Amino acid sequence: MLVEALALIYPRDIDDNPCTWPRARRLDGLALAMVSADAPLAHGSEPEASYLMNQLGLYRQRALGDYGSARPLRVRALPLVENAFGLQHPNTATSLDNLGLLLQNQGDLIAARPLFERALAIHENVLGPDHSDVAISRNNLAFLVQHQGDFAGARPLFERALAIDENVLGPVHPHTARAINNLALLLQNQGDLTGARRLRERALAIYEKTFGSDHPNTGMTLNHLA
Repeated sequence: MLVEALALIYPRDIDDNPCTWPRARRLDGLALAMVSADAPLAHGSEPEASYLMNQLGLYRQRALGDYGSARPLRVRALPLVENAFGLQHPNTATSLDNLGLLLQNQGDLIAARPLFERALAIHENVLGPDHSDVAISRNNLAFLVQHQGDFAGARPLFERALAIDENVLGPVHPHTARAINNLALLLQNQGDLTGARRLRERALAIYEKTFGSDHPNTGMTLNHLA
């Protein structure tokens, strides 16, 4: 019951909303005590426990930059999600994406790539090719392929992800802005500064309209544009 209660009140938008970080910090010790490796999980609590593990890992990764402590939480969450929901469930794909992002941030591109590829396949098979979650998986894989130096392979992934976000979420959604920024970075790396600048300016306008002038995503895009 306590694991379920914590899962209900733990912030869900840690990645995009720094205003949730103080609440996550207050709940951190309680949630970690419930789902740490030393804490036995009650039967039936696996879905909520795996969610808490993923969110605890995201808080450490996004807010604290503590990848070392985030990794075991994400690693432990994945088999729990697989067992609770099945190997072909969107929640499994999300957990794969989360672990892949962490490994990528740690520089382990080889281990991250099959996780992204598997997540993309699950999302496309279950949700169809035009779902917003498919765009997230495509962006994740494209960003990794770009880091591996395969700009030609990354570009259609980025472009398709952007098209999905524009069609499903609209042209001024924050996820659309993120896809625009990703494609802009690729163009910049390919030497197309004019095309990259146009995209950066468009992403900046979306973030300013959506989040305001003092949001970290706005500041990040300003920095990239500069």
